[in-house]
Amino acid sequence: MKRFLIFFSALYMFITVYADEGLWLPMYLKKQGIIYQMRKKGLILSAEDIYNENNPSLKDAVVIFGTGCTGEFISPMGLILTNYHCGHSFIQRHSTPENDYLSSGFWAQNLSEELPNPGLTVKILVHAENVTEQILNGITENTPEYKRQNIIEQNKEQLLQQITKKYPKKYYYANVYSFYNGNMYMLMVYEVFRDVRLVGAPPSAIGRFGGDTDNWIWPRHTGDFSIFRVYADTNNMPAEYSPNNVPYKPKKFFKISLNGIKQGDFTMVMGYPGITYEYLPSFAIKQINNIYNSMRIKIREDKLNIINNAIKTNPTLRIMYSAKQARIANAWKKWIGAKQGLNRLKTIKKKQLQEKKFLLWIKKNKKLAKYKNILNDLKKYYNLTMPYKKAYYAFIECFYLSDWWNIYKSILNEQSAEKFYKKLNYLYKNYDTTIEKQLFIAAVKNYLHYAPKKFIPKTIVQKLNSLANDTIKYALEIFNSSMLTSMDKAQKLNFLPIEDPLIQLYNSLIKKLNEFEAKNQSYKYALDSLNRLYIKLLMQMDSNKIFYPDANFTLRVSFGSVKGYQPRDAVFYRYFTTLKGVIEKENPKIYDYKVPKKLKTLYEKKDFGKYYDKKDSTMHIAFIADNHTTGGNSGSPVIDKNGYLIGVNFDRVWEGTMSDYDFDTSMCRNITLDIRYVLFIIDKYANAKHLIKEMKIIN
Repeated sequence: MKRFLIFFSALYMFITVYADEGLWLPMYLKKQGIIYQMRKKGLILSAEDIYNENNPSLKDAVVIFGTGCTGEFISPMGLILTNYHCGHSFIQRHSTPENDYLSSGFWAQNLSEELPNPGLTVKILVHAENVTEQILNGITENTPEYKRQNIIEQNKEQLLQQITKKYPKKYYYANVYSFYNGNMYMLMVYEVFRDVRLVGAPPSAIGRFGGDTDNWIWPRHTGDFSIFRVYADTNNMPAEYSPNNVPYKPKKFFKISLNGIKQGDFTMVMGYPGITYEYLPSFAIKQINNIYNSMRIKIREDKLNIINNAIKTNPTLRIMYSAKQARIANAWKKWIGAKQGLNRLKTIKKKQLQEKKFLLWIKKNKKLAKYKNILNDLKKYYNLTMPYKKAYYAFIECFYLSDWWNIYKSILNEQSAEKFYKKLNYLYKNYDTTIEKQLFIAAVKNYLHYAPKKFIPKTIVQKLNSLANDTIKYALEIFNSSMLTSMDKAQKLNFLPIEDPLIQLYNSLIKKLNEFEAKNQSYKYALDSLNRLYIKLLMQMDSNKIFYPDANFTLRVSFGSVKGYQPRDAVFYRYFTTLKGVIEKENPKIYDYKVPKKLKTLYEKKDFGKYYDKKDSTMHIAFIADNHTTGGNSGSPVIDKNGYLIGVNFDRVWEGTMSDYDFDTSMCRNITLDIRYVLFIIDKYANAKHLIKEMKIIN
């Protein structure tokens, strides 16, 4: 155990940070010396202003919104600001053709009009603790990997049981997170609020202006925000929804700056980035870039073509499939940009050079001779897991992310027919049989094409042989005979229709994947062990560098400066966009580029209130900076040197989406919605001045 403690004490020494790259743990900003680098960039705040468990700090104003986004408190009455695309599914859920909040927007005029959202939670980090010693108790260097995992799980369970005495499950959620590929573990405890209500959202013509065409693209003119409110019981504690609940009073909320930004200004992002892979070896990057992501891009492209063709002339279908289409397109476009970025940066070659340096370092250190084959071993096990991963990703993309999978899960999870039937209206609310039939045909064709042959069940092979390998005919036979492929048929179901052909298909595919799971798990154990050792050795080799842990949806801080970039020869993008760009992009024939009449009127009259930029007298919409962000940072507060809110993070530039694997300071930029545009829309467009009055605005 002493070896682990020595290793981690080395991590927290003050060492120079070379670039703005990094997703830093806020509780270690001072210990790792990061706060001093932030001060050099212009930050005025102390490390304790950012993260403090004993006194209110900025961390108390930053929340996990839902299951994959970040949000921030912006008033003493629990008002939450996040992205429009983070709140989109809840806005859609409340929308009908008669009350189409996607098209018209929604603004509650008082507390009684705010709309509840069952299932939506907001989590606030209240406690973080390094528990590496406790979690690795009983483990030595010679402990086999499968035993190591068992010991870790037992230690986790014991620790979590103990922590519930102080943080009862009624109010809190606790988990232990792995960092540095299992070299470090931290306990995180969150206060969980389950009464979260929709307060306001602009129409999608503002909140999603530019749609998928502009997604991941700069220049950007999207007003990507929505507003919710957290409610608590009369003791200001989390509670299930009740009309008796009252607005939550946060320990800390962000003051909002109207001062704007300029080139070179300090910016900081606080949030919950999802996942990054900065320390993978070259051959792992090669598999992801050339095999897995290429496959997933093609599968999603087929889905998008089907949905887009169906919804472009049908407003009802557009409402039904709006959230699904956006969800599919988001990762699809990101993977395309990441693929191009990795190729442009020659990341694989760069990693190979690093690996040569690593092997030379091993060779020069006789004490490390036993690690000379670590890269060969890593490559071996990455190759052994490849067939399983191809089948797994094919299953995920073709079936797991589909509506039928949700229906399937509902059948398996419900214990009574009565509960299942109650779910039917929800399950089929955004479901069109014609579209779903086309999607199912594409899913079957793609799975059979991409999954290795040994992952295709014999029953499917035999059935295809009897149909002369006609995959369309095979898919239609299943779809047309299933009782789950339309609301009308599902209502006639006897509960738990195990013999249904769709369920039989899913069961056969899952069974086949499970056949290989045990062997693949042994490969995974080997990879876990080797990856953990590899990053530990990399840290020892490059001891003058601070290694930030890969993102894992825990609270992080990144910092940088406002700046433009040059995406290609003879092209340079400035760091901000204005409302003029919205007007220039307007095209009434294209849904994504329709501009609301009132917004045009405000622009023509230059009726920007106090929210326009004082330097150039224009209405700024978005700006870019070189903060390190990734998925999960959507909705994150973007903060100036004083700790004031200046924007809401909502995207990255397309040329920089490879930053999950390789951060390029010249090209990686996060896209931020200027807080002044948010306030302008709330005040001048929506006339929701009562919300403005809640906020603390600094001019």
